[in-house]
Amino acid sequence: MVVVASPRDPILDRSGKRRALPLAVLREATWLLREPGSGTREIITQLLLPHLQHLRQGIEFGNSEAIKRAAAGGLGLTCLSRYVARPGGRRRRRRGV
Repeated sequence: MVVVASPRDPILDRSGKRRALPLAVLREATWLLREPGSGTREIITQLLLPHLQHLRQGIEFGNSEAIKRAAAGGLGLTCLSRYVARPGGRRRRRRGV
């Protein structure tokens, strides 16, 4: 699982290097989530929620492709499997954090 954001998201390091994000930054972020009951949502709840105490929920989606597009458009952060988050084609429109 990777946290995914638009390459233009202000939380990202402009040098292009991956870095650990402070928990405070992740707590304040708007999160794009799958619907309750989905496997991805359960993993996020199990892995992130204990560290963040809460998720500031933005939009809830019924599929991962919609979440990828919303994250690429700068609507918030999300957490997806590396396989799902992998950009399609040559243009890189979102970046793993």
